[in-house]
Amino acid sequence: MKVDAQRKTGLAGKKEAEEYLRISRPTLNRLIKNGDLESRNVGTETRVTWHSVYVYLGEIESTNQGEGQC
Repeated sequence: MKVDAQRKTGLAGKKEAEEYLRISRPTLNRLIKNGDLESRNVGTETRVTWHSVYVYLGEIESTNQGEGQC
């Protein structure tokens, strides 16, 4: 499992999230659709929150206060 010394915050592009999680695009889309990863639409692109990536990997615990708690 990849762990950065300093966690990223904000939003990741789909490609960046795929590479970090080491998963395929269809798997990423399924995780977003199932609600396992939180996403935002920015213009015509979908971005994934870094917070939800870290929660999914179990690197941090989920908070009820939303993004920006990393």
